[in-house]
Amino acid sequence: MTDTQVSVSPAATTPEVVLILNPTAGKGRAGRELVHLRSHFTARGIKADIFLTRGEGDGTRIMEELEPAPGTIVIAAGGDGTVHEIGGALIDKEELRLAVIPMGSGNDYARLMGMPNDPVQCLDLILEGSDQEWDVGLVGEEFFLNSVGFVLSSAVSWHSRQTGPLTGLARYGMAALRALSDHRPVRMGFDGLQASGDHWVSLLEVGIGDRAGGGYRLTPKANPTDGLLDVCLVSALARWRIPLLIPRARSGRHLNHPKVIYEQVAGFRLRLDARTLIHLDGELKRLEKGEYSVRVKSKSLRVRIPKDRALAWEGKRGGTT
Repeated sequence: MTDTQVSVSPAATTPEVVLILNPTAGKGRAGRELVHLRSHFTARGIKADIFLTRGEGDGTRIMEELEPAPGTIVIAAGGDGTVHEIGGALIDKEELRLAVIPMGSGNDYARLMGMPNDPVQCLDLILEGSDQEWDVGLVGEEFFLNSVGFVLSSAVSWHSRQTGPLTGLARYGMAALRALSDHRPVRMGFDGLQASGDHWVSLLEVGIGDRAGGGYRLTPKANPTDGLLDVCLVSALARWRIPLLIPRARSGRHLNHPKVIYEQVAGFRLRLDARTLIHLDGELKRLEKGEYSVRVKSKSLRVRIPKDRALAWEGKRGGTT
């Protein structure tokens, strides 16, 4: 893979397919859709190897035990957590392609790929789609396919897991309200940004993709093919002011707010003064106190996406859209 060119290649006529499905995703929706996916594979004359995950980390384990043939499309059917596990196992494996059928609550990476909600329609778009090389992000040794978030962003991810049967926007809206109730800005240090130095931070989101948290466009200028990280830093805000910013962030209109700093860089250094909760594509982890390199790993993941979306991302990188 090169750093100077976006690759868009035509689909193989009879690709080998591996489907890894999380049957509990979407409150069990994924499991219910499996019979329709099996039937559609048969109707298309495609023999697919199908695996079901049984818990956290199982997608990674399945990928470690598989030896897919070069050219195989590996389909992650589930939420962003399932995609994170399976996609992470495909980094730097340019002979394999990641595809996604969205069946979770957030589905941010699937939106980035241009995937619809109907699983059978997704399958057709995948089988007839194009391959493209996308960037991946790293914070220290931890990878993210779509985004990494700190402070309010990670708190919302944590609370979203406590919202019971809610899904989609309702789930993340309720989580945001709960996160605000105990929000305290966090002091961080930055080097390698125009805004380098110490900041009291209410939210930090670093994106490969242009949305997070179930569709919030915190990094609306992000392009997964441009070799850059999009950094959205919201300096300390009074708690009562944050709800006024949330609707603007939903549509990407928050960038002109005086407390919002937005930059596009290949990498920067981050200092954490205390053990800190973060989310990686919605998956929670704690980083220890210390300094971390946050950087892009350019064109290190081959994805299979609808042809029109591949052309759109290539056009945006070239400045034509």
